[in-house]
Amino acid sequence: MLLLILDGPSVLYRCYHALPKLTTKEGRPTGALFGTARLIARLVRSLKPTYWAMAMDSFPTFRHRIYPEYKSQHDRPSDISSQFETLYELANAFGIPIFKEKEFEADDVINSLTKAGLREGHDVVIETTDSDIMVLVSEKVVLHYRDTIVDAESVSKKFGIEPYQISDYKALVGDTSDGFPGIKGIGEVSARKILKKFGSLENVKVEELEGQSRKAFEADATRIPLWQDLSRLRNPIPEVDWERCKVGQWDTEKLTSLLTSLEFAAPMEVILNLEAWR
Repeated sequence: MLLLILDGPSVLYRCYHALPKLTTKEGRPTGALFGTARLIARLVRSLKPTYWAMAMDSFPTFRHRIYPEYKSQHDRPSDISSQFETLYELANAFGIPIFKEKEFEADDVINSLTKAGLREGHDVVIETTDSDIMVLVSEKVVLHYRDTIVDAESVSKKFGIEPYQISDYKALVGDTSDGFPGIKGIGEVSARKILKKFGSLENVKVEELEGQSRKAFEADATRIPLWQDLSRLRNPIPEVDWERCKVGQWDTEKLTSLLTSLEFAAPMEVILNLEAWR
């Protein structure tokens, strides 16, 4: 059985940037919602999942608490804020349960949902554009990333390391999108060499490092645990009610009414793609 996990913020932002800034006649922004509704329906039709769930952020997170500069450069455009609010309504009409946990990001929630799904023996597809989630890729977990399936081989080819090493890799080199620098003096090439030799940050023996890498570790030793805390995914939702997550519990009347109120073109395209799942 297949579990489809939707990274709610990632999907909405992807559609926001990919589509024109559509509005209703009254000026209500709808472009990101329009793209999201169509994307969800297409995924249901093509993947035919048995279960699904949507993960959302809860800001501020524990990462902001331990590192105030975390994602400090992120400003949400005003014309997407209202669409985030309506996303909850849209998910409800689709029958997609939303998972959100105080002080945790959608990434952490996706980690929980993935692990719970694997315990049940499900295959997992995660719809996201967030490279942090690549750490979860395995034999039974793939990403649907910008209309491409990303598997373990794809991750290894892109980064030169194994998927499970992605979080440590980001702790080493930093992450500009999340606003933390990593270990000053460690670049992508050095990070790959370190992880290939030691496997993980925990196993690094500083005395066995050479040249600039050793100097960098010694200079930033006190902050390395912080970069690890920022980059590693947590598991805030250990248990999942799978009955709640069954695909097919959409309310056609409610969904049609919502899409019509948002003045979507061809709302029946969404409904027909959903019904093709049955």
